Amino acid sequence: MTISIIAGKGNFPKIIAKNSLISLVVCIKGLSNPNDFKNKTTVVSLLEIEKLIQKLNYYKIKKIAFAGKFLRPNLNQKEFDKSSRKIINQISYKGDEVSLNIIKSFFLNKGFEIISPSILLENNFIKSNVIFSKLNDEKKIKFIKKSAKNGINLLNKISNFDVGQSVVLLDKHVIGIEGLEGTNELIKRCGMLYKKYLKHVYELGPILVKFPKKNQSLDLDMPVIGIDTIKLCEKNNFLGVVVSSFGTLVLDKNEILDFIKTKDFYFYSTGG
Repeated sequence: MTISIIAGKGNFPKIIAKNSLISLVVCIKGLSNPNDFKNKTTVVSLLEIEKLIQKLNYYKIKKIAFAGKFLRPNLNQKEFDKSSRKIINQISYKGDEVSLNIIKSFFLNKGFEIISPSILLENNFIKSNVIFSKLNDEKKIKFIKKSAKNGINLLNKISNFDVGQSVVLLDKHVIGIEGLEGTNELIKRCGMLYKKYLKHVYELGPILVKFPKKNQSLDLDMPVIGIDTIKLCEKNNFLGVVVSSFGTLVLDKNEILDFIKTKDFYFYSTGG
């Protein structure tokens, strides 16, 4: 089995590309750089879906995996090829989940199988009900578990509205829900709000819950968390992070564990 990665922005595609099954990395112009990969690479614009299909067929690729962050192209551009224009028209004013299902259907109809990035990575899920911390303070663990339950319930209830995969809260007090800005900007925003309005009220810091939405298509949009996000949370006075034991890919696991050993910070994995 040979697989091609459609590489968007960030470190995630670089990590997946190390898998021996990856025979080709398709770098999306402006989002990923072929110099970052040791694999065979090619560069394609999001405006040229037909060229992408041609490249995949030329290299006899039938299995593809999407990795990294993808930005929607400017609707006012005139350089779209026919297929790109059709897809853009279909996903305009649609949420991420609906848009991803449209994109998935397009590639399936072209004869490609979409592979979840999770099968290309080993040991990147954390077992359920596992807590990593330096101190194991029972009061803080109880607070994190209550916040986790409330955060997951909230994400499940708002999943029909097709918003983000993350929420920041203090037990039942919701500080922020991820929107178009992404997880890191959510953390910065909620850190500022906590410091300005809530730090004098609550003894413990905010909790980031990063969990897949209910019925989310994990082969195209699986939540991912790494050391940079953990460090950003700690910098913004968060007490901890909650992830899904089955649906949140954890990168830089050893770095995360080493970092947590030096901080009053908690990492909790749960099945929901």
